[in-house]
Amino acid sequence: RRVHGVMSGKGGVGKSSVTVQLALALWRAGLRVGILDVDFCGPSVPRMMGLMGCEVRRCSAGFVPVYADAAGAGAALLESGAAPPRLPVMSLGFLLDSADAAVIWRGARKHAYINELLENVAWGRLDLLLVDTPPGTSDEHLSLVAAMQMRCRSDPKQSSTSWGVLMVSTPQRLSLQDVTRQITMCEEMSRGGPTRGCSSVPLLGLIENMSGYACPHCQHCSHVFSSGGAEALAHARGLPFLGRIPIDVAMMKRLDAGQVLHGVTTDSGCGDMPSDHFHDIAMSLLESCASKVGGSDTAHTLPLPAVDDASLTPASG
Repeated sequence: RRVHGVMSGKGGVGKSSVTVQLALALWRAGLRVGILDVDFCGPSVPRMMGLMGCEVRRCSAGFVPVYADAAGAGAALLESGAAPPRLPVMSLGFLLDSADAAVIWRGARKHAYINELLENVAWGRLDLLLVDTPPGTSDEHLSLVAAMQMRCRSDPKQSSTSWGVLMVSTPQRLSLQDVTRQITMCEEMSRGGPTRGCSSVPLLGLIENMSGYACPHCQHCSHVFSSGGAEALAHARGLPFLGRIPIDVAMMKRLDAGQVLHGVTTDSGCGDMPSDHFHDIAMSLLESCASKVGGSDTAHTLPLPAVDDASLTPASG
C-alpha cells in the first residue's frame, strides 16, 4: 500500500484542501486514490467532498469507506454512466453525532483509532492513500509514523518507497517556522529507528499553498503572504519543491459547498490555473514513486470482500 501523509506543523495552511485537490488530480488522471482523514481537531474532508450526512458501515474486513464519486455530491457521476467508483473516503467525521461535535480524546484512544483506520478499512484496490493529518507534532503524527515504521519492519514486501510525507506551508515566516519543526520531527523519528531505509520517514517534498492572490477586478497578482519562502526552505533542507498553489476563490467556494467534483477552475491570474498546479504535483509524485520502485506502478490490493447490503451493519462512533 502506497501511503502519503499530508502534514505541516501549523493549522490554517490548507492541508485538507491540498489533500482533497491532490486526490482529485490523481483521480482525474485515472488512478484509484483513497483519502483517510485523521484530523481529529477538525475532520473537514466530508464537507469538502460533499459527503455530509453519509453513513459508514462495517463488514467482515472493517469499515466500508464512502465513495465520493458514488455518494453525496458524486452520485450524479455514477448515475450519468461514469466508470465504477474509485475515490473512497474514510473520516472520523462520518462517525460523529453531529457536525458540531468535538473530539475530546486522550492520546491512547487517538493512537488506537488511527491504527484501526490504517488496518481495518476495506479500501479495495488502491494506487495511493492520502492521509490528512491535524496541525502540530502530536499523538496523531507519532501514531501514523510509528505504524508505518512497524509495517516496514514486519513486512519484507514493504519499504520506505511505499510511503512518505508531504509537507504543506504558506510562504510567510511564521508558517515556515512551524513546518520546519514538523520536518525536524520526521528527521528525529528517522534517527530513532533501529534501521535506516525501512524505519526512516521519507520526506517527499514541500508544497507552497496560498502563494499569490489575483484581484477579481483587475487580475493583478498580489503576494499577500509573501512568496518563495517554502521553496527556499525546501532547498535549505534538501527537499524537493513540488510547486506553488495560488489562492483560488472559486475553488474555495466549491470546497465550502462540497462541489469539488464538479465545475471547472478558472484562471487565478497568478500563472496557470490551480487545477494545473495540482496536476503537475500529482504527476511529479507518481514519477518519483515509480522511479524508486523500478518503474512499477502496480496498485496494491487491500481486503474488500464481496458483500451485499444485508451483510453490512451501521458503524457507531
